[in-house]
Amino acid sequence: MVSSRRRTTLSPGWIALAASTKPEFSISEEEAAAFVKTIDCYVLGSRTYEHALELGWPYGDTPAVVVTDRKLPPARNSVEFYSGDLKTLVDVKLGPRYRNIWLVGGAMLCQRFLELGLVDEIKLTIAPVLLGEGLRLFDGSLPEERWEPEECRRLQERICRALVLRLYGVKASGG
Repeated sequence: MVSSRRRTTLSPGWIALAASTKPEFSISEEEAAAFVKTIDCYVLGSRTYEHALELGWPYGDTPAVVVTDRKLPPARNSVEFYSGDLKTLVDVKLGPRYRNIWLVGGAMLCQRFLELGLVDEIKLTIAPVLLGEGLRLFDGSLPEERWEPEECRRLQERICRALVLRLYGVKASGG
């Protein structure tokens, strides 16, 4: 998609997995490197931030904004903290500076972004794993919306061949 407009992508990674739990699947290093180069800025909640620190901070030096009211230590100079209106964060603070804003999570922050209409794209990774417990990404409080599918493909994977990546684009008109 060619556009000068910012794109906010919701792509939950490991929603509410137990602390220090990491999925038993991955994508190739080349595919991951190419994908990460497209991200201009990450937005994450405080618990997702803490989990990312436990994993060794996978976001490199790409700018990251942690939405929280809590006082937390910055992982590096590229991390800033924000407490306030989310529409202002996206439309005023981040939108003019970044074209591809990546909303990492957690579930409550993703739900709030969806409620406010701040999500332009949803990328879901479907894996053959049942978590059993944890926070739901779609908690039932959101109204029904229809999204236009952009891409659906199977990732060829050594460990988890059933891993499927589905990409959904801009909302379809007509609700």
